[in-house]
Amino acid sequence: MLSRRNFIQLAAACGLTATLFPRQLFASEMIWVERARPLMGTIVAVAIKVPSDFDAQSLINQAFDYAQSAIKLFSDWEVSSLANQLRTEKDLPIGNDRGRFFQTLVGQALAVGKLSQGFYQPLSIELTELWRQARNDSSIPTKLDLKFALKAVQDSKVQLNPGKLVLQGSSGFDFNGIGKGFVADLLEEFFRSRGINTGRIACSGDLKCFGTENFLIEIEDPRPQHSASEILGSFQVNQPMGIATSGDYRNCWKVNQRSYHHLINPLTGLPGRECMQATVLHPSATLADALSTAVFFMSPNAGVRLIESIPQAAAVIVDRSHKVHATKGISKLNGTRLLHGNSI
Repeated sequence: MLSRRNFIQLAAACGLTATLFPRQLFASEMIWVERARPLMGTIVAVAIKVPSDFDAQSLINQAFDYAQSAIKLFSDWEVSSLANQLRTEKDLPIGNDRGRFFQTLVGQALAVGKLSQGFYQPLSIELTELWRQARNDSSIPTKLDLKFALKAVQDSKVQLNPGKLVLQGSSGFDFNGIGKGFVADLLEEFFRSRGINTGRIACSGDLKCFGTENFLIEIEDPRPQHSASEILGSFQVNQPMGIATSGDYRNCWKVNQRSYHHLINPLTGLPGRECMQATVLHPSATLADALSTAVFFMSPNAGVRLIESIPQAAAVIVDRSHKVHATKGISKLNGTRLLHGNSI
């Protein structure tokens, strides 16, 4: 979770004033207010618990504007983003608020890459773009194109020099495997800075809950046609928690009767085949997001070992035979219920 000091710096980078209100601001009846907006190519839904006479809609709109400003700094879809600037110019000044904001995300992404031994690789835009075009064409890349893209990813590195980031190689940053969690964490801090201490933020396959409410979390079954229920399992959280899921059943297309999906293993250059789905929990939605991406590409046993080595992390992994693997941390959650697979 970001500190309040860091949040003020990030808000300044996005051109916003981070007014910090007292933690306990309201005393009237509390209600839930929910709004949604398209962001990052998906629908982001926000729900906050506020007094019945509070202008929650205005505050949520401010939060969405803040998130959009942040996304414009790191998204590869934004031509003027810092990610694209670094890729084009090979070095990026980080002495201002915008640069420090970008450095925060880069640092977290590179840390997970090292922790996961490369199964999460933020410098993978060459592979992402290659497979993105293949999906648009309902095709697959040629072996030669894959070879060059994979080498570009393997040869690319980032150095942190005094006052700037330096990119060595041609494959810049792709934050799709961490960005939604990062934005969820930013939104939590935005609301907390304004005295809102209970809420939930849903960004496609990522969820951030904060406050002491009992939030019921249900995990989707990646192959519901093989089960009696569309829900794989459920549990409750009553503390700030990020929940992120990576699965092979979204953004799919077929070529010669074989199914392909958008989650590309940076070590092989091919769609991940070890698992159907990986769900990771951690108080940091940013870390949960990147770890779910990494674990999806690993063998289930290796994924379990990785998650159990990280304090406060837990995971539910569905392997390619539809068997469920759960880390020890899952059994410690309230109301845990897995419908099939390993019992816990």
